[in-house]
Amino acid sequence: MATEDDLGWEYFGNDPEQSPAMMEHMDWHTAPENQNRTGNYGERFLIFHRDYVAKFDQFRIGKGLLPVSAWDPATPIPADLAHPHVLMQERSTSDPYSVNPFCKTPTWATIVGGADLDPLYGYTKLGQFQSLDELGRSIDDGWHGTVHNTIGGDMMTFHSPIDPVFWRWHKWIDNVRRAWELGRHMIDFRRFAAVGRILFGIINDAPGVWIGPDGRPHPVPGGPGDPWRDLSPAARDLLLGAALHEIGQVVSQKELRDQISRVGTALVKASAKQLL
Repeated sequence: MATEDDLGWEYFGNDPEQSPAMMEHMDWHTAPENQNRTGNYGERFLIFHRDYVAKFDQFRIGKGLLPVSAWDPATPIPADLAHPHVLMQERSTSDPYSVNPFCKTPTWATIVGGADLDPLYGYTKLGQFQSLDELGRSIDDGWHGTVHNTIGGDMMTFHSPIDPVFWRWHKWIDNVRRAWELGRHMIDFRRFAAVGRILFGIINDAPGVWIGPDGRPHPVPGGPGDPWRDLSPAARDLLLGAALHEIGQVVSQKELRDQISRVGTALVKASAKQLL
């Protein structure tokens, strides 16, 4: 039965250095915009490696194997990821965390967070990153390279994919990306839910509609002192237009998203003219 190391050599062929799959990795890293980290480098870094690992996973699936699983760099490299068939040179260690504690996932790259400050923005947990670009830049500003360089050998070169731990390490990084994206979706959901609660009269005693236990809509009149009643029709339209625009931003279908946003924007513009 072929080992993970054998599988990698099969994937890259008899001349791994010149194989298209290896050149794809090398060309990405040596491209001027990536060497200089211009533009949305951080996002490019994460998306390229996500897609690069996905191609290897497809190769594995074609051979009846499972996709690669993630490897936690705070643990020793599993025995099944041994790399005896080196391309350039042997690893320096198979337990990088014991050599360099900074290989461990920093707490800023976790959902819970902690005392570690990310190196570029000072964030302390995953949810504070404002974009995929910020997250990718921080991951690649120390932590990513530290793990590569501490393991040493082929992992220190642009030929690092020949080492079977490369795929597991980048799957771990991609799990961080996925956790961030999941967190962003939850933020959008909470914002959508808040807008919905206001629109349908569930808070602030605003008039609206409530779906009862019978599954049918029931009118909800505004109660005494309801601030909604104190607003002019134009002001109400302005608030509803703003709410529609916010809802439009979180609709997944582009055509519907654009339609809802256009209605909301038009309502805001029309009501704003009346208020001025």
